Amino acid sequence: MQSINQGILGNKREDMPHTRLAKEVLIRALMDSLGSLSSTSGGTKSQLSILRSQAKDFFSMTKPRFRLICDIAMAEPSYVIKIHQSLTEHNKRGDLKKFSLKVVVAKCIDHL
Repeated sequence: MQSINQGILGNKREDMPHTRLAKEVLIRALMDSLGSLSSTSGGTKSQLSILRSQAKDFFSMTKPRFRLICDIAMAEPSYVIKIHQSLTEHNKRGDLKKFSLKVVVAKCIDHL
């Protein structure tokens, strides 16, 4: 029988709960910045616009919280920013309309 510590120590870092949680934070921020706000976001149009703007602003090398989340997610911040820029551009052109945005974003982050 394995102890809790043996189970934790035997896991790869990318499989650790905190790593997965950090990746989910990146996914949610990408979704919010692309305008795919969750139904639980609620709020007025103005509040949703502010949320989207804040999500876009999150993706910056000058933001310590962004760099921390990337570090925990085992992701290079500059690469995550490139993903954000690319998805934003494709979304503006309408290239992603045929796809589930959540699936596309999750695939990008899962491959970090």
